[in-house]
Amino acid sequence: MLDVGVRVVRSDAQRVVPTDIPLPPGAQRLAGAAASTSYVVSGTPQQAARFYHAEMPRLGYRHVHGGDAGATWQGTRYRVYVRLDPVLGTQATTRIVVTADSSS
Repeated sequence: MLDVGVRVVRSDAQRVVPTDIPLPPGAQRLAGAAASTSYVVSGTPQQAARFYHAEMPRLGYRHVHGGDAGATWQGTRYRVYVRLDPVLGTQATTRIVVTADSSS
């Protein structure tokens, strides 16, 4: 199944990479672009999605949209996009990509 999404970002939105976004236990940061931060963690995207659905509200983020492939969360300072991609291989592994825009 192909999961396709489109996100329209305001042209004046300031891209940020929040440092207070929780990570599943064992997540390791990958080298990446300045506009996003990527991590890899053992487990399925569904497991990572359950983690974010439990942890983000504890930090004051409200779920706006999304499911097992990723979600959008709205906080007081940031709108955070968490994308969850399965990594090919014999062991269940997920790539987590976090991007954010400053809230207005």
